Amino acid sequence: MTLHTIEAGSASDCVTFLQWAQRDVKAVITLMRSESTRPQEIAGAINFKWIFPEISCQGSICSFSRPAYGIAYNSRPMARRLHCPGVFQPCREDRMHKVEIPQSVVDRVVARRGSAHPHANLDPERTALIVVDLQNGFMMKGVAHALCEEAIDIVPNVNKLADAVRRTGGKVFWIKNTHDAECLTSWSHMHAMSSPAQQQKRVEAMSEGTLGHQLWADLDVQPGDETVQKTRYSALIQGSSDLEARLRAGGYDTVLITGTMTNVCCESTARDAMMLNFKTIMVSDGNATATDEEHNASLIAMYLIFGDVMDTDFLIGCLERNQVLKQAAE
Repeated sequence: MTLHTIEAGSASDCVTFLQWAQRDVKAVITLMRSESTRPQEIAGAINFKWIFPEISCQGSICSFSRPAYGIAYNSRPMARRLHCPGVFQPCREDRMHKVEIPQSVVDRVVARRGSAHPHANLDPERTALIVVDLQNGFMMKGVAHALCEEAIDIVPNVNKLADAVRRTGGKVFWIKNTHDAECLTSWSHMHAMSSPAQQQKRVEAMSEGTLGHQLWADLDVQPGDETVQKTRYSALIQGSSDLEARLRAGGYDTVLITGTMTNVCCESTARDAMMLNFKTIMVSDGNATATDEEHNASLIAMYLIFGDVMDTDFLIGCLERNQVLKQAAE
């Protein structure tokens, strides 16, 4: 997740900061107090939950007894793991995967394909963003059957990329992992590999109409987007969903794969996309799984054989540049 930090030089600075923060109550805000300041009251803290004992809040007033750190609104207690380079600069938690693709792998890709990024010339109007399984059933404690909290931290990148895809003429598809009764017979082997308790947990989390089946609340789903239900790890294997038909109908030839888990549903969908002749790009900081090792192994396998790997900012640059070039040529 994206965090912001401010070093409070005075009580008025804190008030200004909190007023700014309240304009986006979905943000997770870190308020940092320095040793040199001791304001007794800070107004404007409505809707913020302070989780450190040095700070007490009553209504809109927060009182400080000594310098402290506080994390506001819907936060996880991760303050010690934040890296904050400066005032009002983004901070990043350790939960974001550290992407490591060896130079030897890049060299093999270049030798084989002639370029480190063979799909950088993608046509924005023929590009679809595929967002796989960013649902409560994978991301919400107490609801998830296969919890992947790392997926929470890719949501800002997914939203940013979704906005860029829409702006440049592409389409966003939100994929929802879905359990139905037919799965118990037609996909019985998968269920047999799980304990009865785990099977039941998956059924409860991923059945249509449940809290677990819902998309994560912070995703920026827009009216023009499409939602697709799938019943297998891959959204593109035969019988799983109608995603392929929708992509063909829309004239899309390139897919950007994001979501969770990198090495399960995302990689399965990406491999099948390539086999179905779609240009396939895995978004390195738009996918999440349990560990860095699993994440990187999946990216490396995809990059060597099945498609391209790019990060969010690089992809947005490709989309915007190629849109300008296409418009200039028309």
